[in-house]
Amino acid sequence: MKFTRIVGEVRQLEAATNNNIGGAVTINTCDGQEESTTQTIPFTHCILASGNLAPRVLPALAPLQNATGFVKTPWLWPEDEKVAKTGTIAVVGSRLTAIDFILHLKYKCNFSGKAFVISRTGQFPTENPGEQLAPRIDGSFLDGCLDRSVEELDAILRDKCKEGAESGDFSFHQVVDAFRPYTNDYWRKMNTEQRVQFLSKFRGEWETRRHRTAPGQMKVVTQLVESLQFTNVASGVVGSYIVDEDTCFGVDGKSKEKLVLKLHNGQEIACDTVVNCTGPEQDYRTLSSLHEPLLASLVSNGLATPDDSGVGFLVEKGTGALLPPPVVADAAAGGKHNDNDDAVVPSRS
Repeated sequence: MKFTRIVGEVRQLEAATNNNIGGAVTINTCDGQEESTTQTIPFTHCILASGNLAPRVLPALAPLQNATGFVKTPWLWPEDEKVAKTGTIAVVGSRLTAIDFILHLKYKCNFSGKAFVISRTGQFPTENPGEQLAPRIDGSFLDGCLDRSVEELDAILRDKCKEGAESGDFSFHQVVDAFRPYTNDYWRKMNTEQRVQFLSKFRGEWETRRHRTAPGQMKVVTQLVESLQFTNVASGVVGSYIVDEDTCFGVDGKSKEKLVLKLHNGQEIACDTVVNCTGPEQDYRTLSSLHEPLLASLVSNGLATPDDSGVGFLVEKGTGALLPPPVVADAAAGGKHNDNDDAVVPSRS
């Protein structure tokens, strides 16, 4: 098997015509020249491994979008350009993206200023217990869980976590891990209303427990908070504005604007830099408004269908093949997808 590495951005994917298998991808490549070139590469099979979408800019942060000190996507952080090493930073979000960025500030940027970590709940992710894998617990408490409502399943998991905490025999990590084999089947059996309910009501706490940090990372974050260099603020951002202050100086010695965040608790926080760490956008119905030309082309070309709740694309169970919109689905299926359809996001690269 031969692999050829091509550096470039895949802009479009088109299916083959005349019922042939495969298709072709259009790639913008740049080999160090000022202008990129375009080439088309045929394929028989294509695997989507495009990684996470960029974070969404919350409406409350929209007034800051063109500000010098606003970082829309923390994964493209320009280490020495936007942050004064002794300035004030607001990190909006407190989950895995925020943890990655906080560690980046400490170890890569040598940041010695003041930082605020702002989120609605103030909850940081939980941490994996350590190198030794915890033994699996008896999963019989989940028998019949696929027939339970979201509220009933939430109560079952909470009760089991409480039992483990009181007895000391097992941790919530093991409870969550026991549910892993059921997650895809449970999501698949939920209707759109139930999925929307889960995303709005239960998603936050589930992600805090399910998506955990590597061992040792939260110890570093906790030390930063305890040292008062970082302040954890449990309040949502409801607005923002920019103030020009001649007395505020950046690393280049020039006057710099202040970015002010208005919080739900009535507090206002003025800072030099605001970093959008709200996590990757997960609503695949908004691809047309994002810089995601490949994924948007899949939808516009009738090759993919966003899930009704927006979480990923619909794929065929078992094969993972993308499903076209119902209006162009196999006529034998009545133009509808069946109960064996899954909703997944492209694999992380």
